Amino acid sequence: MAGRSSSYVEIAADLRRRILAGEWKPGEQLPSHRGLCKEYGAASSTMAAARGILVTEQLLDSRPGARMMVRVPTRLRQVERTGPASAPVALPLRAQEEQTGPVGEWSPRTRPVSAEPEIAQLLRLESGAQLVETQHLFRAAGRTTRLSTCWEPRELVDGTPVMLPNKGPLAGQSVEARMASIGVGPLTVVDMLAARPASPEEGQQFVTRAGAPVLQVTRVYSTEDGLPVHVERTVVRGDRSTMLYRLPTR
Repeated sequence: MAGRSSSYVEIAADLRRRILAGEWKPGEQLPSHRGLCKEYGAASSTMAAARGILVTEQLLDSRPGARMMVRVPTRLRQVERTGPASAPVALPLRAQEEQTGPVGEWSPRTRPVSAEPEIAQLLRLESGAQLVETQHLFRAAGRTTRLSTCWEPRELVDGTPVMLPNKGPLAGQSVEARMASIGVGPLTVVDMLAARPASPEEGQQFVTRAGAPVLQVTRVYSTEDGLPVHVERTVVRGDRSTMLYRLPTR
């Protein structure tokens, strides 16, 4: 096949064959994009489409500004999701992450923000309503493994000991415990799962390309009468993580 013009499907099939035959070992770089184009007599766009197939199949690893390399098999990182149906309270974010092993770095940041339309809708607020946003960045072995962002209505927590989730007497505690301390609860929990392409910002954080698959879980905590009080959105790389749910048997 080399040396003649081929379709991107044919090129992908031949590159797949060569990778599986061991011509390039896991962790080794492929020839340059220009070199492969010359070898296969293919246009740049055709070669990009062929390599894209192998990235989707997780045979190749795409990193911004670097040559394609044969992907090193990785152990999927398991992110556990628990809630009142299977435990007394949902685990705090840090406890959820620590169930998968030691946390190399845990970086929270809290700030006031105006509600974007989607988050405002989840909290049943007007777009632009004032929220308290807390972002959590988790790294293990120098690699970002999880991005989590939480939002709470500012009028609910403003001036209370739990306005800053990572400071004060209930720092790092569960949402249920924090809300109970200000007289809100008991709470119900709903999770919404989605698979989607990574945004450019997420691609930078996860050291992957924009458009790579990510798993997104949006968790909404509400009072028994249906009033949402807390939204948590967690994003992990779809090719490196799984979500584990413990469900009740009755």
